[in-house]
Amino acid sequence: MKKKLVSLLTVLSLVTILLAACGGKAKALKTTDFDNVTMGMSVKDLEKELGKPSKVIKDDKKIEELLNEDTTSFVQEMASGSKAAEKFIGDQDEEKLQDMFGDLDGATKGQVSQYKYKDEDGKEQTRNIYIVEDKVIIMSFN
Repeated sequence: MKKKLVSLLTVLSLVTILLAACGGKAKALKTTDFDNVTMGMSVKDLEKELGKPSKVIKDDKKIEELLNEDTTSFVQEMASGSKAAEKFIGDQDEEKLQDMFGDLDGATKGQVSQYKYKDEDGKEQTRNIYIVEDKVIIMSFN
């Protein structure tokens, strides 16, 4: 009886360890994984698409610093006619776009979800996704 109990506990321990090891691995992201992220997307849909972020930033000053860099980058992407930026914005009408960009004023009250990924050259990069009131308002394009 004691031998069976020890065997059972050993098997249960091994199964628990294996399940924990399998469940904790994050998806290795690539640049193309961000193609389906769109302005206005909910956090739930974002995490369904990309998984949990590598890091979440909620510090107002840090968000403001990042936002200054990323807004410039985003405007440059739009000005260059970037297909990725156009796809991110999607078929938003003018009023909806103004609302979304108006939400940038409150970005420091939201959060930045950072996702690590490998670019086309295999280098590790970080993509910032700004979230206000549970919706994506802007994404960096580095």
